[in-house]
Amino acid sequence: MWREQWRRVERWQARIETRALSTWVDDPGDEATDDLMAFFSAAWNLRDWLSNDPASGASASDVAAFASKSQPLRLAADLSNGEKHLTLTSSREGAGVTGRSFGVSRDDAGSVVFTGLTWTVTTSDPNENFDAVTLSRDIVTAWRDFFAVTALTP
Repeated sequence: MWREQWRRVERWQARIETRALSTWVDDPGDEATDDLMAFFSAAWNLRDWLSNDPASGASASDVAAFASKSQPLRLAADLSNGEKHLTLTSSREGAGVTGRSFGVSRDDAGSVVFTGLTWTVTTSDPNENFDAVTLSRDIVTAWRDFFAVTALTP
């Protein structure tokens, strides 16, 4: 059953990649942000799926210990919980999606060309910002590292 959630995480992450590279006419605004927040929630919820599915063989304490040592997963936790509760009453990293920008340039003919969508994730440290697409990749990598350490096959 946990593999079901893992596949969901992979699908949401693929959508983020697609949206980040979409064209202007695809209107990547709110729907893209929805995809991003759904990814963070699914990625963080995988922790519970691994802990609660006996087929994973992973103990809740092992999953929690791994997640607490992984900055990408701590950021996913804050983003997921912030979305769920509107505000965070406690946080691991003080993370929040604080900005969204569209990359636009002009081609040689002077036409506006959409070059991509970026989101900024900031933490309680004002000097620490993350590109959300890169962070989504780092979260997937963190879970793959967990699978390798625990010999789980996704």
